[in-house]
Amino acid sequence: MKNVFFGNYLKYIAFILAVIAVISSTSSAQLPTKTKSVTGPEKPGAKEKNKTDAQSKLHAQIVAIEKYCKEIDANKKEKSIVRKTFATIDSGKKGTRKVWLEFKNDKAREQADTGENLNENAFVWVRKNKIVAATFTFQDASRKWVHFGFYYFRPDGTLAKLDEELDRDKIKLVRKSYFSEEKKNIAGASNYFDGTTKLPTAPKNFGDRRIPVYKSVNDLPFYKLLNTDSPLPQKKP
Repeated sequence: MKNVFFGNYLKYIAFILAVIAVISSTSSAQLPTKTKSVTGPEKPGAKEKNKTDAQSKLHAQIVAIEKYCKEIDANKKEKSIVRKTFATIDSGKKGTRKVWLEFKNDKAREQADTGENLNENAFVWVRKNKIVAATFTFQDASRKWVHFGFYYFRPDGTLAKLDEELDRDKIKLVRKSYFSEEKKNIAGASNYFDGTTKLPTAPKNFGDRRIPVYKSVNDLPFYKLLNTDSPLPQKKP
């Protein structure tokens, strides 16, 4: 009798353990498993933050360039800066080869101007035997328009900024272009002004013109005539 009771007792215990095992396995299967995402979706606002960081970096570059250019303009009259005068000798006719010459001073250049030649003129500022700035005047034989280009160069010889002014048809175009040390155009802006009122305007048909962008001092058309120590920017591999 005892053996029968003991056998039934063991079966009961085994049944209870089996039920507990089933309940435990079912509960654990229903619980969500926490996993750590390796890449994961980009956090909200990450793109906006990257865009803001890029804009802040660009703004800082432009501020630094403007500060550098203002220093050059402020020091142009110092004795340590030498201004050199150049102009092209040509008739202004198409197909005529341009020849750049250096003049001793402005008076010598004016005396050589016949009204048909010297259509392109340039002043170059040299500090400590290095080119820091250059101003160009572009026009044709008609002299009905004039385009000024103000170039600012870094100590390594690369172009930092180009300011332009184009006067024609009683409209003035003012354009600014900023460049990185890698010679890339990183920013710019163009504005139009009425030649009489000097107020901003939006001309419908304005004959815009483009002038050469000398991205380094050795790109200047008369560079070989300059006896300076301005470095030739090295090309990156």
